[in-house]
Amino acid sequence: MVRNVWRQFGGWWDGAASRLKPAPDAEVGAVVAELAGGTAPLLDRAQAEADAGNLRLACHLVDLAGWAAPDDPDVHERRSAIYLQRRSHEMSLMSKGIFAAAARESDAVVERQRPSND
Repeated sequence: MVRNVWRQFGGWWDGAASRLKPAPDAEVGAVVAELAGGTAPLLDRAQAEADAGNLRLACHLVDLAGWAAPDDPDVHERRSAIYLQRRSHEMSLMSKGIFAAAARESDAVVERQRPSND
């Protein structure tokens, strides 16, 4: 009950001070990508983590790349693939739906940037 009251009046907070009223995701993603040398190193590490079975970290990294390059279809193809991989390993129906929605968000970017030749 206390947590629900806290969430209603104080918002959701996980205990890390930087994530209470955080900077916008796009801003964080852009700075991290700049520090990493672009989105490619983030994507490569995300894929390496996914291949090693660390899908939680892979999703963080691929989201940073996606936030840094919101209109890049190459970034979003890889983001979609990692989220679909995470979905395939998930047991929770609710989590499966959220991961599939993340993949669809990226698929929409790819479709918007690379229209099909129908």
